[in-house]
Amino acid sequence: MPVTDVLLHLDSYPEPTSPRAVARGIAIAGLLGGTLTAMVADVAFPVRSNRAADYLLDLTSHARDEEGRSRRNGDDVLGAFAAAAQAAGIPHETPRRRAQIFDVSNHLAEAARTRDLCIVPLGSAFGGPQDVARAVLFDSGRPVIVFGDDIPERVQTLDLVVLAWDGGPAAARAMADALPILRRAGEVRVLTVAGDKQGVDDDQASEALRHLRGHGVNAVADVVHAHGETIGQVLSGYLLQHDADLLVMGAFGHSRLRDFILGGATGHMLGGGASTPVMMSH
Repeated sequence: MPVTDVLLHLDSYPEPTSPRAVARGIAIAGLLGGTLTAMVADVAFPVRSNRAADYLLDLTSHARDEEGRSRRNGDDVLGAFAAAAQAAGIPHETPRRRAQIFDVSNHLAEAARTRDLCIVPLGSAFGGPQDVARAVLFDSGRPVIVFGDDIPERVQTLDLVVLAWDGGPAAARAMADALPILRRAGEVRVLTVAGDKQGVDDDQASEALRHLRGHGVNAVADVVHAHGETIGQVLSGYLLQHDADLLVMGAFGHSRLRDFILGGATGHMLGGGASTPVMMSH
């Protein structure tokens, strides 16, 4: 099934998504095809205080000022997006939502459930680079493409797409979600990192290659030994060495008490550790 419905997250607070990130998101969506929906949340600041505290600290006035700042930033970033998307010839939409300051991630995850995938620039996400992307990844049931503001400037292509493969269920989900993209790629390499997980060996990718061939994707296998490095470091080094355009990988995370624990490679990539955009599925 082709990718026809893509969601792009744009920040309005505390700063708008950078023009560079907007352009990168549009370029990625242009390679995938279909309609691109850029979504901005107007941030709301609920004020819960007694009248005396509000009088002394003027909390309500400060909250309204910050809400106005969010709306103005949203106007600016959506205007820039619409102009750039129109210039690129990409069908686009620009809905807006109002969300409380700590609920933006949940609103985006809800919207992503009815899209083919969601693109999340990591550079300016409120609350740290992982929060919004993590919510979409683990709460929407849909794949997410992330990228940092500091990845090298280049023309966005799909000349080389790398599929990280360890034979596990998350990797299988990522491969299935990415099939429309893998078919568009000039070259697909199935990368196995040996020596990181027990049971992952040099022949791990053979069944993945067979499955991909059945879907019209003629991929090749590559094995890299960890030699004491983390899998995130190995993946990042491989992407840089081979000048890859996109990494596809499964994501791992689970809740423990009140904390959410990310897998090592997942946390590395959500922290902006790759030199290329990363598509993740859970």
